[in-house]
Order: sequence, then C-alpha cells, then structure tokens
Amino acid sequence: MSEFPTRDQIKLGSKVSIELKQNQGTGELTEGIVQKILTASSKHPHGIKVELENSQVGRVKKIATKMEKTNKQFSPMDIFMEIGKHSYKDDIQDILSNYNLPYSGNKYELLKTIYCNKTILEKSVKSLLDELYKDDLVEICQIFNIDYNDKVKELRENILKNIINLPKPILKNESEHNLKSNIITIPKEEDTWNEFKSTFQYDLDEENLRNNNKIEAANARRDNRKTYRAEIQKEISITISAFANQEGGRLFVGVNDDSTILGLDRDLKEYHGSADKFRLAVTESFKKILKNNAFIAKLKFEFVTDNDKQYLIIQVPKSTEPVYVHFSNVQETFVRMQNRSQKFTTEEFLKHCKDRF
Repeated sequence: MSEFPTRDQIKLGSKVSIELKQNQGTGELTEGIVQKILTASSKHPHGIKVELENSQVGRVKKIATKMEKTNKQFSPMDIFMEIGKHSYKDDIQDILSNYNLPYSGNKYELLKTIYCNKTILEKSVKSLLDELYKDDLVEICQIFNIDYNDKVKELRENILKNIINLPKPILKNESEHNLKSNIITIPKEEDTWNEFKSTFQYDLDEENLRNNNKIEAANARRDNRKTYRAEIQKEISITISAFANQEGGRLFVGVNDDSTILGLDRDLKEYHGSADKFRLAVTESFKKILKNNAFIAKLKFEFVTDNDKQYLIIQVPKSTEPVYVHFSNVQETFVRMQNRSQKFTTEEFLKHCKDRF
C-alpha cells in the first residue's frame, strides 16, 4: 500500500487530489486548492484531511507537481495560526504576552484576541518577520504560496503585502462594547491553556454537605477547615506551576468545571468585598507555596464582572526556569498536559527540562 502525502508536504494554496467521503472506495478523486489543513498529526493511514477553496473536504491522495497560483490574500490570523504550526509558536506567544494579551489554542479565542487588537498585532507581525532568518521567511512563503527571492527585504515586503485586515468575526451573544473592550470569553471547557477553579479557598464541599442536611460530615469538615482550605490553595498553585512549566495559560477563579460562573462572593466575603485584599491574599499564597517571587511578579490579575457575578483571570506566562510546588516540606513538580496538571517524577521532569528550558 503506497503512502499518502504527509502534512508537511501539503501547503496552503497547493493543488491536490482528494477523496471525498461519499466517494470512498470508488477511486474517484476531486482536484482543488488547499484552503485549510484539518488533520493535526503528521501522517494518517487514509491521507491528511483538508478543506479546498470550494469548501469541499476530503483526504489528500496526491499532490500536483506544481503549486497552483492563487489570488487569495492572507490575514494576520492566517499568518499567526500557520506559523504557530511550524515552530514559531514561542514567537507568537511572546508577542501576545508583551501586550498582556491571552494566548489560546482555541481558534475562536485567538481570532477574537487578534481582531480586538489588530492594529497592534499587524505591527507585531512585521516585528516577528523582522526577527526571522531568511530560511524561515522562505518557508513562510512556501506555506502561503507567495513568490520569494533571495533579497530578505523584498521577501518581507512580499509577505506583508499579503496581510489584510481581518473582517469582524461573528460573535454570538457578544455586544460591540464587549468586543472593543476585549473582555475575555470563558472557554467552553478546560484545555491545555485554560483551567477553571470554583474558589480560591472557600470549601464548597462543606457547603454542599450542609445543604444536603449531612450536618455531621459538614461539621467534620468545618473542624478541619484550615487543612481543607490549604489543600484548595495548593491546587491553585499547582495549576500556576503546571502552566509555567509548559506554555503558559489562564486560570479562571470563580468559574465551575462546566464553565458556568459561580462568582467570588464566598471568597471575597472574608476580605469585606475588597478585590485588592483578595488579590493580595492570592499572591501571598503563591509566595508561600511556589517560593518564586520573581515569577509571581509576572502574573497578571484581571477581575471581570459578568451578569453581576465577578470572577478572576490569572494570566500565567511561560517560565524561563522551572517553577516548583512546595507543600508540607515536600517539593513537587507539575506540567500542563492537555486539560490537567500532571505530576512528574524527578526523572520525568529532568527530561522535560532538557527539552523545555
């Protein structure tokens, strides 16, 4: 059985022959120009799935020997997303971080971030291109099917002239005011870059037991409230360290696991409703558990109000050195893996550090 083209061999704008789902097993192929590459892995036993410019979707069986020229222009979104797939992810994240903008693997979230800040980011795309080597620029041209030459300056200009302003994205239930003020939409679920925590230290389990008339069990938790609160705070710090030791991310405090907003009322009550005092308490907890003041100083705190419910977003940058969790005289290491904070053994973390730092 012959191998089909790999993901790296397929470029946006290239002419390919695909097998549509309804034509499977018939041998009938459809030709077209690649608009999107849908398969994330480098190979697939039945071929890489793509979307053509005519919106047809299928798996690539053949690539034309010559690139098909197209008049399509590419937006900053296209540039950011495609470069992010080709080893420039750190550059994109650094650019967004410099402007205190969230980096998300969620395409909708990234589209919104770029649209809300497109004037800044179009300049940053230029800065990004200025920092790349000629070989990188050539690769970008190949990805987007843009003519290139040996003159680096002309190369950059050739890429930049293909960048156009993004159209306004369709955002459901989102007002123009919210869009312009760049209020962050809560993701539908936790992922590599986003984590939800209902509270910072308030024990919801005790509350739920009491609400279900399990008074004895609730009183037992109340009597050990200090221990349970410390554990809840530890979980918050674990998430921070795991994000830091991977690619960074966002922690939403006051948001349930199902992405519904619980609010911070329970936590804020202990600080007389003061967000500043609450933020200070969170920071002090990080200092106690993470013991890395230099990194903690880089965290960004943002209180957001939605339908009279307030929650906190903590922006966690990618760290330049390991961030450990210290609890009960034990040092532990965690790394973000998909939608959870994975505890690593010393051997696993050393290997991760070798690849990551």
